Amino acid sequence: TIDWVAFKQASQNARSLCEEMLAWDPRVRPDAHSCLQHPWLSDPSHLLAGCVVPGGSLERLVQSYRRSQLRQVVTEHILTNLSDSPFTCISAALDVLRTCTGGSHVPMALAALGISEEAIKCVVQAFGSDNEGAGDYTELATCCAELAEDLLDHALWRVFMAAGEDHRGVVAVAELERALLEDGGKRALASARQLAGSSVSSTGGGDLAGGVEPSRQGIDSGLGDIVRQIANGQLEISFEDLKAAIIHRQSAAVVHSACSHVGNVEGTRK
Repeated sequence: TIDWVAFKQASQNARSLCEEMLAWDPRVRPDAHSCLQHPWLSDPSHLLAGCVVPGGSLERLVQSYRRSQLRQVVTEHILTNLSDSPFTCISAALDVLRTCTGGSHVPMALAALGISEEAIKCVVQAFGSDNEGAGDYTELATCCAELAEDLLDHALWRVFMAAGEDHRGVVAVAELERALLEDGGKRALASARQLAGSSVSSTGGGDLAGGVEPSRQGIDSGLGDIVRQIANGQLEISFEDLKAAIIHRQSAAVVHSACSHVGNVEGTRK
């Protein structure tokens, strides 16, 4: 979202250009040539008007930028501490989503997930927005979900490339299984794991996509099992089908874990 308060001193032409460049659909987003033809850049008259950007607006812009950068760093830290590879970030993001429904109790819920006290202070600084600490923690969940999907996309593409992907987003099932079986899949997945950063530890096995956190790995048998299930006798498998299956498997694992936890709590109360 755009904080238009920081742009309240901007001219209508300036805001118009910003809105066009930030269009969600890239097909309607102007290219560099079109931007240079926009009245705000092509007509220099407004530069001669002696307009000065108020110091308060500049300060808000700087604060907005710093907070955006902090949110990015915090999001990466949360995901890399709750997952063991790019392939397990989806379940980590879903865990964050569950905690972000607790309002002012979100910091405590994050601590229960294993996030350090120092990291939680950064979370509050980046996403907190009021004196009561309620904050905009739904934005934290959104940032984690977007980053998790990006990590999965890039990691999965690297696996597909190792298996000889033919630029159609499709790979032969046999080649994909071969890539995963070689050295336990380490060759195919080694570069993909680097995407999650040096703080993401490897569990030593290459078949990680179906798992979530180390404590849940028994629920799922991994990427190779997913490949065999969705191939179902077919000779090829698509990137989108495999990605959807990974997300579905990890989502089901998180729901299973949450239901088990609720059942244990209710059993304790009885």
